[in-house]
Amino acid sequence: MLGWSLRWCNSIEYTLQTKNNSVPAFYTNRALCYLKLKKWEEAIKDCKRALELDSNAVKGHYFLGEAYMEQNMYDESIKNLSKGVFTV
Repeated sequence: MLGWSLRWCNSIEYTLQTKNNSVPAFYTNRALCYLKLKKWEEAIKDCKRALELDSNAVKGHYFLGEAYMEQNMYDESIKNLSKGVFTV
């Protein structure tokens, strides 16, 4: 699983560097890879970037909540998980 996540992260990184880097889904997909790799700070950064591009990005809120939870930042986690779950 970790090998897949790392390869996927690298593919997304290449896409962001060479093509359109204003697509929120690229950032949320890479954030998911970072979550699988337990790279919480990188996941948080990508989720925030996705939310800058689209404040209604459900995956951005949800994955941000997961990353905050892993860092024991429960208030922030609940706030973002709620937005991710209740905006659908």
